[in-house]
Amino acid sequence: MPDRSLPDAIVALQRQELPGETRRLAEEAALLLSDGHEIEAKALVEKAQALAAIGVRVPANASPKPEAGKPADESSLPQLAARLAAPIAAAIANALLEVERYSTDQARVLAKGVDDRVAQLTCEIAGMKKADEALGTGITTITDHVAEHEQRLTAIDGFTAGFKASIVSLNERVDRQTESLRAIQERQMRRAAVLNEVLGSIAKLREHGSDESEPNNPASQ
Repeated sequence: MPDRSLPDAIVALQRQELPGETRRLAEEAALLLSDGHEIEAKALVEKAQALAAIGVRVPANASPKPEAGKPADESSLPQLAARLAAPIAAAIANALLEVERYSTDQARVLAKGVDDRVAQLTCEIAGMKKADEALGTGITTITDHVAEHEQRLTAIDGFTAGFKASIVSLNERVDRQTESLRAIQERQMRRAAVLNEVLGSIAKLREHGSDESEPNNPASQ
């Protein structure tokens, strides 16, 4: 929940006549608050308020004036103490400013580094998602190709099985035709043998008939 007193504190600081560095802190706190960085703005306001509280210095060339009714040495002691404390307070204030400036710069560098890293990781994640999508698409394509190849192999197997069946049927037909040819050849051979026997018998009959007719011819003469 935002601190409503913080803008009032910044306005109060801006209305005062502050040294340059303290005013710069107030202006920077206003800018941080407008950007939503309330914690950093509050820290700068506290530093500016501390500097404003110790920012009253006694001039180095001022001569102390004794207060009425008091000795001169007693009236000059507070001014001397303030004069001696002023450089120490200024050194402490400058050290605090340097620490604050360094812390703010480091916080900005760290925030920028974190933002850059987050952006880089976002880009890498987006690239990985695209790569995963491309890989999924490639796997789907390969799966489709494998399915088509399996279908082709199945068709080839079916054709091969049918071709084998046709070869077997053809072999059976050739075997049957061969057996038929063998049977025909055997019948032809038997017929030829019978025919040869008949022709041999006819030839023998002719020879026997010619032998019987030759003796009868001289007698008739």
